[in-house]
Amino acid sequence: MTLQNHPGYLGLTSQGVIAIHTDWPIYPEEHGANLALLWLTVFKPNTVFKCISDIDRCCLFVAEVNKTNLAKPFDINNFHLAVWHEDILCLAEKGFITGVSAITERRWYEIEYSKLPKPAYYRGDDDQLIQINFLENLDEYDDEVDACPEFSETGITVTNKGWKYITEFLSQEPLNFSATLGERVTKLFDLEYYDTSVREACIGLEVRIKKYLGSQTYGYKLVEEYISQIRTKGSFIESFIKTFRGELRSVFNFIRNDFMHNFIDINRTQANSILIRVSRVTEVMNSLESLINS
Repeated sequence: MTLQNHPGYLGLTSQGVIAIHTDWPIYPEEHGANLALLWLTVFKPNTVFKCISDIDRCCLFVAEVNKTNLAKPFDINNFHLAVWHEDILCLAEKGFITGVSAITERRWYEIEYSKLPKPAYYRGDDDQLIQINFLENLDEYDDEVDACPEFSETGITVTNKGWKYITEFLSQEPLNFSATLGERVTKLFDLEYYDTSVREACIGLEVRIKKYLGSQTYGYKLVEEYISQIRTKGSFIESFIKTFRGELRSVFNFIRNDFMHNFIDINRTQANSILIRVSRVTEVMNSLESLINS
């Protein structure tokens, strides 16, 4: 298998990371604490995220939401999120999330080694099995700088401070939804029909996908049908497809479903924050389809 064909191949991130050496159901979109917080807060407030894997200074979380299969945490039907160590620690330091503390690299390896089955062996040059002493090399790791995360058994959650920050941060973005979400959304927003503008954006997103596919399905099935089409027609790296699938599913489940079936009282800042999330996935879809058709 070449590196480019590895499921965790990322291309080249802004921090120079080329791959995460594991097959996860989702990967980080990019580096950045604000970006991580953007997708943590697409879920409902008080959602608990449990770390189920920690590889290459990146953590994979499963969100404990309705119908999460905790017995199979890596199940692709669960909702997942992947966040870099650096970004998790930044969010914790600012008080935007709870349930994580900073530890040294040495302590991190101690914890990871404690999870491994024992005894463990490797096969030596003479084909003899040699027992591994996990602790003998711990002194090679840094024991002074707190640069790795340790999670509480209860998992992590976004704090009220974190929700307030990301909502206000996104409210500073330029209001230009017409290009991605349509003029109807912009007009409803300007008329202060905020929940209706979000509902309109969600309807527009769903109808847009239906037209592209020529499909009459909806909801989760429509998302999976769309991702399957993109995966088949395009030459995109698998990690990107997985990540976009996770983000699109999250928008459908935690925004589209709420606003399509309920009247929700939100203010201008909250509506702007939500519409930016819907707009971002729409922009990605535009780019994907443009590349496919070029």
